[in-house]
Amino acid sequence: MNMATFCKKSGMNYEQFQNYESNIKKAAEAMIIYIKQNYKTDNGVYHDINEIFPYNGAETETYYYILQEMKNQGVEFYDNNKYWRL
Repeated sequence: MNMATFCKKSGMNYEQFQNYESNIKKAAEAMIIYIKQNYKTDNGVYHDINEIFPYNGAETETYYYILQEMKNQGVEFYDNNKYWRL
């Protein structure tokens, strides 16, 4: 389900949708900054997703939207989003 449909089904108005979308982008940017500060990213090695999302069991719509935004910003995911590299 795309983000707009999710927000509409959740009862959000347009302003709340814009705020939600902005928060997703900020969360993805923060994750990428964390990755760049804590991992060597120029060696092509894939890392376990649990290193950046400690509790992968919380696979909610928001979790997937953050992953999608991270993909848009250059993070590569492999094996059904189990591994990542930048």
